[in-house]
Amino acid sequence: MQDTDLSKPVAASLVILLSIFVGIWYTGIRDNDLARQIGTLPKGKLLSIEGVKVYAEIADTKEEWEKGLSGRESLAPQRAMLFVFPHSDYYSIWMKGMKFPIDVFWIDENGYIVDIWHHAMPDDSISPQVYTPSRKAKYVLETVADFADEHDIEIGDRVYKLPR
Repeated sequence: MQDTDLSKPVAASLVILLSIFVGIWYTGIRDNDLARQIGTLPKGKLLSIEGVKVYAEIADTKEEWEKGLSGRESLAPQRAMLFVFPHSDYYSIWMKGMKFPIDVFWIDENGYIVDIWHHAMPDDSISPQVYTPSRKAKYVLETVADFADEHDIEIGDRVYKLPR
């Protein structure tokens, strides 16, 4: 009778299965690396603007629109706040209560940037400057200041939602 040692084929199969599992797991980590690095926010979306990934906290209630980023000390380089409004309009922002400058992007319902305000500065004066877009938008995205210049983002560029 011939001795059949199944341990080698079983071990090889386990190594292959483990390699496949690790490959799938690693790909998932790499694809969601930004979300993992900056932590998961209660409501957020992973966005791509000209290939640059940004994790945007969602502001979709009146209270969240009013508060925005005010009161925060800073914003991580690849974090943002995305204001989601019920319809397109000329949504203005101001910098009252802000502690750091930001770039502001107004985005239409199709995801195209229709206006940008570069390096909006904090302003706690009695009549703070109000930033209003030149065209109607459904979304407003706020990032760290100089984000648009550093990544060559311009009016007409498209913002995409990425799967988490």
